[in-house]
Amino acid sequence: MLIVGSGLTSADMVAELDRRGHRGRILALSRRGLRSRGHPDVRGEPFGDFASSPSATALGLLGNILATLAAAGAANVNWQSVFDQLRLQGPVLWAALAPPERARLVRKLRVFWDVHRFRIAPQVASVLDRRQAASTFDNIAAACWPQMPRKASPSASGGAGKHGSRPRASTRSSTRQGRHMGRPFSSIRR
Repeated sequence: MLIVGSGLTSADMVAELDRRGHRGRILALSRRGLRSRGHPDVRGEPFGDFASSPSATALGLLGNILATLAAAGAANVNWQSVFDQLRLQGPVLWAALAPPERARLVRKLRVFWDVHRFRIAPQVASVLDRRQAASTFDNIAAACWPQMPRKASPSASGGAGKHGSRPRASTRSSTRQGRHMGRPFSSIRR
């Protein structure tokens, strides 16, 4: 089973297929191979302070986020609490960034924000984790494009045709719980 996209709807589809008894392999294909993270079983208080001295650069903000995630881990606080605080203090952080830094933030970090901010239910996350551990679900980074038959026009086939995908060269899906941030930010300085 191929699912194009790996957002919230994709996660719900995998859980629904599992509920209906589908035991075959499911492959979710997306540009970056990331999947939405789950809500915690127990919600904590927002953690961290990003607003009292907001960063003026995207790289500085990223450094603050990573340091706060490390502090949260040391204090046995879940990462979701850090992102809840970021969400609450977001308007102050956004206002502190100049337009070029805002553009850099959106260009380089938005996709990572989205998979941490827009979360799936814990029950759905457990289905994805279980299926991934059993090698019946994977989430990969790839480009997808339509392939039209050589001699048929799009109108002759009703617009339908084969589809192909090409794995992205340097990206591999990593959706394990302990790797919620990884090292995807090496190009933020550009």
